[in-house]
Amino acid sequence: MKIFLLIILYIFQSSIIFPQKVSTITFENWKDNSWQNSMRQTNVFDSSGYLITTLTELWDTSLKHYYKWMRISYINNEDSAVRESITQTFNVMDSSWINFQRLTYESAPHAPAPAKG
Repeated sequence: MKIFLLIILYIFQSSIIFPQKVSTITFENWKDNSWQNSMRQTNVFDSSGYLITTLTELWDTSLKHYYKWMRISYINNEDSAVRESITQTFNVMDSSWINFQRLTYESAPHAPAPAKG
């Protein structure tokens, strides 16, 4: 559970730190006096430049490759703000995505401009 929470924190942190259109983020940990692969996050944008999918893959140290772990799909509203996100985990047994979590976002109403006077 601790690993899962750390990974979620990394993903959240990367979306806050890198608001620009970053296609791939590679996470590495310092171990045995060198940087070791840990995780890779790949972002997909639509033709308007809005983030629509984030794929997170974990590094398999024995097989030396990344494997699918989690996918977040974003649904935007008319003004391009995220309206909903669906998180899925990858089932290696049948190569399918399993729904894990759905978040619904509501924007705060815009405050009226202060009256001049």
